[in-house]
Amino acid sequence: MNDLPPLHRAGIHALPPGGLPSLQTAAAAAGLDVYRIELAGCADKAALLRAIAQALHFPPWFGHNWDALADCLADLSWLDTPQVVAALCNPDTLQHSAPEDYHSALEIFAEAAASLAAEGRTLSVFIPSPVQHG
Repeated sequence: MNDLPPLHRAGIHALPPGGLPSLQTAAAAAGLDVYRIELAGCADKAALLRAIAQALHFPPWFGHNWDALADCLADLSWLDTPQVVAALCNPDTLQHSAPEDYHSALEIFAEAAASLAAEGRTLSVFIPSPVQHG
């Protein structure tokens, strides 16, 4: 069973073998929901921030900028759970059209995960394995 995703470990992780369905199965077995952040068609920062805000049910005061993303991710109190599992799905368009925005978001997720871990909460974010280019 070493193919199980690290649900209880904060940070950024590769999706497990079997992808999103495997993650959802493992999360359901642990009594957790997976917040699916759908990035198909996201080509810029604005679309990325909208997708994250929608999937994680950000409050109306979310400012749609990097600082506001960091603030919301470091809080997540409205989700009313000590453990949040999120999956970034279909990031290919964003990775090709705005790779710096994708990497900035990953950095902010990682920082928020570390901040929440210091409070005894867990943010685990799963991403597809990097695409190999020849």
